[in-house]
Amino acid sequence: MKQKTGSGNFTLMELLIVIAILAILVAILLPALGKARGKAREMTCFSNLKQIGTYIHLYLSEWDGYYPAGDWTHRTQSYTTKTSPLSKKIFICPGAPERIRSGDRQGMKTAQTYNVTGDFYTSNLNNLLRFYFYIIPDYRVKDSKIYLPSQKIYLTDNGEHAYLDNTNANDRYISNRHSGRGSILLADGHVQGQTLPPNIPQYEKAQCKPSEIAYIINSNKSVKFY
Repeated sequence: MKQKTGSGNFTLMELLIVIAILAILVAILLPALGKARGKAREMTCFSNLKQIGTYIHLYLSEWDGYYPAGDWTHRTQSYTTKTSPLSKKIFICPGAPERIRSGDRQGMKTAQTYNVTGDFYTSNLNNLLRFYFYIIPDYRVKDSKIYLPSQKIYLTDNGEHAYLDNTNANDRYISNRHSGRGSILLADGHVQGQTLPPNIPQYEKAQCKPSEIAYIINSNKSVKFY
């Protein structure tokens, strides 16, 4: 009967080979895992905007077709359970920094990243901010006045704000949160990603993409998204 020889332990060479194989596998898998996490964040961002779009259209049905303007977060939050932490999470892109990066509120926790854009916030007709005049219906946008609502951008993922309703007037910016893409909510309620120029660093923003026509409600020119 043959006796087993050796201690049964790995030799140093065998151990180094195993470590090298594991290192190669990690190097292969990590980028894929990073992309998967990034895609998951983008999908959550889409889901947030989709929920907001649903609430916006509930508001439209109750307010004779008028869109909320500068106070849109509080108007839409009225359709959620305000005591739930999730009611405020829908206003923040999961790809945004957890805290404000600059300005007089630097270091404060991010509370909002989505912003009203273009004519939904200001009026081209009389240059009055809709935020200050939202009680007067004539100064708000009515759904029947929007040309091609599937091509008009209502909200973009843009910047970081410490409080709800910190929307900048007529900004038309989209932040690069998702590997060269930013999230947008269109006036008809659908959500999509907008490709940004390749030279925009992460968290920075581009203006009037895909074109300024997408932000002007009374333009009947077709917009090509990319």
